[in-house]
Amino acid sequence: MKLGFSGVGNMSSAIISGLLESKDMQSVEIHAYSPSGPKSHIEFHQILKWHTSNAEMAQEVDILVLGVKPQMITSVVSEVAASGAKPLLVSLAAGVTLATIENAAAPHTPVIRTMPNTPSAISQGMTGLFANDLVNNEQRQFIDLLFKAIGQVLWLSEEQKFHVLTAISGSGPAYFFQFTDMLIKAGEALGLTHEEASTLAVQTAKGAGLLMAESGKPPVQLQKEVTSPNGTTFAATEVFKNDGIEALVLKAVDAAQNRSQELSKS
Repeated sequence: MKLGFSGVGNMSSAIISGLLESKDMQSVEIHAYSPSGPKSHIEFHQILKWHTSNAEMAQEVDILVLGVKPQMITSVVSEVAASGAKPLLVSLAAGVTLATIENAAAPHTPVIRTMPNTPSAISQGMTGLFANDLVNNEQRQFIDLLFKAIGQVLWLSEEQKFHVLTAISGSGPAYFFQFTDMLIKAGEALGLTHEEASTLAVQTAKGAGLLMAESGKPPVQLQKEVTSPNGTTFAATEVFKNDGIEALVLKAVDAAQNRSQELSKS
C-alpha cells in the first residue's frame, strides 16, 4: 500500500509516527508533499518519499491524507482531480464536509472524513470517521488500522454527528486541561506551591483517565466508589451539583457543537 500525506504538520506527523511504530503497517510505503519540503532536523522526514507537488504524489499513491488547513482543502483536491488520479482521499480538516471535498474531487472519488484529537500525538487519540459510499471494505479496514495506530476509532453512522463528536472529543482535551489548571490554582490558593499542586493535579488526571479506560466501569460508578457519605469528596461534589455543573457542561458542549455547525457552512 502506498500512502501519501499532503501537508506534514502536527497531526500528519503523529499519524506517520504511529504508522512507523505499528507492526501492522510495516509494508506501507509513505509519500509526502509540503511546500517547505523535508526538514533535516526531523528524523522521520528522511525516510519518506518526497514529491514536488500534490499532483505528482497523487499519481503514485493509493491513499492520500489531506493534512492541510481547512481553507486549503478544495485547492489541493482540485489539483489532485486535475492530475487525473483518483486515490482514496482522507481528510483531517475540521469542519470540511464530504460534500465540499466531493465537489472539488474527480467524479466517483472515494472520500473519508476524519476528526482526530491532540492526544494522537502520544498514540492516545480518539478519531471519528465517516466514509462516502465509494469507499470499499479494503480501504475502510486499512484506514481503521491506520488510525488505531494513534489511539481509538469510532465510525459514525451519520456525518451530521461530527458536530457533537467535535464538541466531545475534538475540543474535549481542552476541557480536561482547563479543569486540571483550575485544580492547580485551587491548590495554590489553599497553600500548596505551584509545583506541588501541578504534580498532584496532573497525576490525578492521568490516573483517573486510565482507571476509566481500563476498569470497564462507568464514570458515575467510579465516582460513587471514591465518595464516602458526608466525606471530603462528597463535600466537593455537592458543591458542583448545587452550583449546576452538569447544566454548565451541557451548555459548553452545545456551544462547541453550534460553532462547529457554523464553521461547516462558512
